[in-house]
Formats: sequence, C-alpha cells, structure tokens
Amino acid sequence: MVQILSIGELIHTYRHKQGMALSQLTTLTGIHKATISKIENGEVRRPEYATIQPLARALNVPLKEFIELYVTVERRAEPLLRVLKDVLQQGENAALVRTVGAAFLASTSDDSYTLVEQLHDFSTTVELKTMRLTLYQLNRRLFSRPWHYAILSERVISGLPD
Repeated sequence: MVQILSIGELIHTYRHKQGMALSQLTTLTGIHKATISKIENGEVRRPEYATIQPLARALNVPLKEFIELYVTVERRAEPLLRVLKDVLQQGENAALVRTVGAAFLASTSDDSYTLVEQLHDFSTTVELKTMRLTLYQLNRRLFSRPWHYAILSERVISGLPD
C-alpha cells in the first residue's frame, strides 16, 4: 500500500478509487473544481478544514485517517479547536481526541498557558464524561506540580452529572 503524505494526495487517492471526476465532487460538495484541483496537486499545502472536511465526507474517507493527516499540517489553535469539536460530535474516539488535543496544545499560535486554559474552558462544554477526562489528562502533562492537576480534576469531576 502506498503511504499518503498530504491532504491533497488523500483526496486524490479516494476520488480516483471511486472513479469520481472533479466535476462530480464539485457537485457533491459545492467546492469549486479549481480549488479541489489545487488541493490535490499540492498547490494548497494547508487547506482550510472547512474546505477539506466536506471533500473527505463526500469521498467516505475514514475520519481517523483524514484527521490524523490534517493535524500534521495545521498548527493554528483556532482551526484545531474546530477539528476537536467535529471529532467529538462524530462519536466516542478517545485516541483521536487525544491526537487532536495534543496538536492543539502544540499549536504555535499561542503560548502554552493560554492553550491549556482554552482547552480547559472547552473541556467544560464536553458532555461525555470520558471525553472530558481525556481532554483534562492532556493538560496534566503540561502542569509542573501534581496539585495543579488535582485541582483541575476536582473541578472536572464536581461539575459532571452522574
């Protein structure tokens, strides 16, 4: 099996596997043919998530494969937070949540403290207890003292319904 190294290669590979023309993909997604072509040819190295997510869905690209590749090229916190929300909406997948959360915390767009705070704030909105705790465990690695994590965990647990 050929290793796919870019988002463009991924889209191109799945489109060809399905025998789909660019015009067909355009019809399914509403994304202009030229834009899809530029993504596939590597002219757009870091396409916006809002652009490639409908392409991946239309081509039935497995979420895990698509997201794991996307987080290798996206380094901005805001788009990564959108990806994290999407992953959580798609269902319970702790490993993928950890992957995206770790990419978010490694973002180059903000300092570590701000990113930890943003992830903490976001985590409080996550309804599924196991996914909320998964996100808090990511923050644990960034705390220098165990009591920081103990306080954070207590906030998580006390704020959760049984």
